[in-house]
Amino acid sequence: MRLPVDTQLATATPVVLMPLQEEIIMSIKGKAKEAAGYVKEEAYENGDSPESQRKAQEGRDLRNEGRIEDGKPPKTGKPGTEN
Repeated sequence: MRLPVDTQLATATPVVLMPLQEEIIMSIKGKAKEAAGYVKEEAYENGDSPESQRKAQEGRDLRNEGRIEDGKPPKTGKPGTEN
């Protein structure tokens, strides 16, 4: 089954689509950083050693960097809470 092709969409210039593509790429980078930071924080936040606490903070920093890239506010609440 063939779907009808919208000729206006098919003839759009790449210049019009470029800003949208950049936004999507930046969003993916931000989401990846946020997810990686979350995983790192969760992996180390319950450790008692200074090394574990340092790595958990690195995870929080990475997560917040990703949130800022996506235009979201950083999470500044106490770790382990929803705020």
